[in-house]
Amino acid sequence: MTAATTILTEKANHVLTVTLNRPERLNAIGITMRRELLAALEEAAGDQDVRVVAITGAGRAFSSGGDVKEMQERRKGNGDTGATPAEIPPIRDRILALIRSMPKPVLAVINGPAVGA
Repeated sequence: MTAATTILTEKANHVLTVTLNRPERLNAIGITMRRELLAALEEAAGDQDVRVVAITGAGRAFSSGGDVKEMQERRKGNGDTGATPAEIPPIRDRILALIRSMPKPVLAVINGPAVGA
C-alpha cells in the first residue's frame, strides 16, 4: 500500500484493514485523510489478493465526521488546508461510490462514535 499520514493499512489473510489514524481528533476526516482513503480503496479494488476491506478507527472513536476545524479555516482563508471548498464533495462522492461499487465486501468495524458521512 502507499505511504500515508492519516490512515494505516495492513493486509493479512486476504483482508485489508484500513485504519483512520487521527485519534487525537477522534479521526476527524480532513482533506488529507480523504485523499489517502480514496487512494487506499482504489488500490484495494484492483488488488486480487484483497478479498475483504475493513475500515476502522484508531483510538476511542470510529470517526467524528468531517474535520470542522479544517472547514472553518478553509472558509476563513487561513492556513493551508490543502484544498478548495469545491474539491471536497467530489472526493467524498468518489469514496462513497467506490465503497458501493467495490468488487469485494467493505466492512465498517465500528469501535466507538461514528458521526457524519
